Amino acid sequence: MGSKYEEISNILDNSVKFANNRLCGSLGGSYNIDFADKDLVQVNYDSSVVNYPHMLAQVASHCAAYGKGYENDSTITNGWGITMAIYRCRGEIEPDVMPRKIIVK
Repeated sequence: MGSKYEEISNILDNSVKFANNRLCGSLGGSYNIDFADKDLVQVNYDSSVVNYPHMLAQVASHCAAYGKGYENDSTITNGWGITMAIYRCRGEIEPDVMPRKIIVK
């Protein structure tokens, strides 16, 4: 059995890996979509590395699946530099957007 230090180190290491995987996603992106329905999309991202065009294309595509455009409703940044943004599905669909619903697992 390992020492208390090793146990704590392993817990911290696994926590960092989990947080990094949640933020970066399975495709190596720099954002994570935590919630999406017919009215809104909630995205968490690191603004220093986020691929805004890719992220916003997913938001636009999701809202277009409901016949709507999107608008940024609110944005807050925590002490670790992770931003949470809420995009409301409303308004006009942007041209050339392929509708595709986001499935949050």
